[in-house]
Amino acid sequence: MQPKRSEKKWKAGVLGATGVVGQRLVQMLGNHPWFDLTEVAASERSFGKTYAEAVRCHLDTPIPESARGLVVKGLDSSLDCDFVFSALDSSVAGPAEEDFARAGYPVVSNSRNHRMDPDVPLLIPEVNAAHLDAIAVQQKNRGYSTGFIVTNPNCSTAGLVLVLKPLAENLRRHSPSHLRRRLSRRTRARYPGERRPFHQR
Repeated sequence: MQPKRSEKKWKAGVLGATGVVGQRLVQMLGNHPWFDLTEVAASERSFGKTYAEAVRCHLDTPIPESARGLVVKGLDSSLDCDFVFSALDSSVAGPAEEDFARAGYPVVSNSRNHRMDPDVPLLIPEVNAAHLDAIAVQQKNRGYSTGFIVTNPNCSTAGLVLVLKPLAENLRRHSPSHLRRRLSRRTRARYPGERRPFHQR
C-alpha cells in the first residue's frame, strides 16, 4: 500500500521562463498534481509584462491558462514560491542560482554552470537519488540555510544512464570472479579429473 500524498501543492517558480526550456517547464507545471506555478522570472526585456505578452511561443501547445496572466518578474530572489526550476542561460545562471539558494530557495537547475561542482548533486532520481545527501554538505560549505542547488545532466547523458544502470547492476551480480567460479564448477562437473588450459592439451 502506497503512503497517502499530502494535499498540499508546492508553489513553484521558473527562472528563464520565456526561453525554450523555460516554456517547456511552464507547460509541464501547468496542470501538475503536485505543484502550482506561482512565479515566472526572466530578463529585463520581459519584466513587468504578463507571461502571455512576454513569451514568443516555441512549442506546439498553447500556454497553460494558469500561466498566461502571471506577471514576469526579475531575478531578484524575492519570488512567492517554495522552490524554483532554473532554465536560465549559462551566461547568467551561475551567480543567479547562487543568489536564490543563498536567499533560501531550493534551486533545481537545468543549466550547466554548477554540474561539475563537487558539492552539487548531479541528479537522475531513478539512478542516484542517494546523491541528495550532498545537499547538507553544500549548505554547510556555502552557508546556505534552507536553500540549495541540484542540477540535472544534459539530455543525452540522462537517457543513456537510465539504460546503463540496470546493465551495471546486472554486471555487478555477474562480476568476472563470480563468472569464473560458476564456469569452473560447470567444467569440473562435465569433465572430472585434472583440468589444464586448452593450449596444453
